[in-house]
Amino acid sequence: MTHTKTIVAQITISDATYAKLLRVGEITQQDPQAWADAILAQSAGEVIKAEGAARHARRSAIQLTD
Repeated sequence: MTHTKTIVAQITISDATYAKLLRVGEITQQDPQAWADAILAQSAGEVIKAEGAARHARRSAIQLTD
């Protein structure tokens, strides 16, 4: 079972994006909110991973110049 947290602030999406999520829900017979959560989690993870790689590259470059 997936645990979710309810937060006070909400993320607003466009009507077009919402329509796409509803369509994906129809196609997959899954909850559009679950899709949105999964997509956001994956995208956020990719950004965090890329930032970590960039930080590591900067540190490596600094060490090479020392």
